[in-house]
Amino acid sequence: MLTFAGMVEMTYNSTRSDLAIPEYGRTIHEMVDHLKSLADKDERNKCANAIVSIMGSIVAQEVDKEESQKKLWGQLFLMADYDLDVDCPGETPTRESRSEPPARLDYPNAQSRLGHYGQMTRDLIEKAKGNCHSLSLDLYDQWSAMEKNKQWRFTPPTHVLAAFNQAIKEHEKEGGIQGRHKRYSNNCKIICDGMKAIGFEQLLPNELQAPIIITFKQPQNANFDFQNFYNALSEKNFLIYPGKLTVADTFRIGCIGNLDEDDMQDTLVAIKEVVQNLNININ
Repeated sequence: MLTFAGMVEMTYNSTRSDLAIPEYGRTIHEMVDHLKSLADKDERNKCANAIVSIMGSIVAQEVDKEESQKKLWGQLFLMADYDLDVDCPGETPTRESRSEPPARLDYPNAQSRLGHYGQMTRDLIEKAKGNCHSLSLDLYDQWSAMEKNKQWRFTPPTHVLAAFNQAIKEHEKEGGIQGRHKRYSNNCKIICDGMKAIGFEQLLPNELQAPIIITFKQPQNANFDFQNFYNALSEKNFLIYPGKLTVADTFRIGCIGNLDEDDMQDTLVAIKEVVQNLNININ
């Protein structure tokens, strides 16, 4: 505590006692200290209810009002170190009740090798029973077989499983969803910026463009013919997609899969060459 001539007395937190619940701040704790100093119980009850009301306005409350009030009163007693004589709704909080572990939740006893996918996935598979028109592709029957003997019903699709296993390894090596999204986003930016520099116009603005496949408007030029444009790129070993829209003539370029920024740059080089060779004026 420091004082200077003509100045207000200054107190620092380093010299104060620790707060029982720091989220409520020093002022609420000082209110609780004042509450404990009141001799008249009626005054204490009024003061306690006022403090609980203020606490409720500071922190977000639960939908269950009764549970919310129980928690607030428990926190009030905690800040008072349980040395408080007031009338509170429900059971009076005690130090012992705070230390009691919560009651154990009852979980379903059903065991499944697909437990990590959650009960909802299991329910969806069970609802698929009898819906499949194919014997070999019946998801429910295959799941039932796996649950019983961990075996495929027919010859295992080893090539599919091996490919899937390798795909998972490569996905994890790249950094999972975040790592792959970063590469796809970079691919998308290179294509969008490069095509704009050539003169092509995106259908969607950048803020709406997902890094998957990018749609470009076909240029309004007499020398542009999509089939010729497509064939010329195909001869350079680059395949693009025709447009699928009725509102505009478009074509699409994908930026996902086993592609990186070098592939994107090579794509732009090929497109520039094709534009020049076909005398397409899009500037």
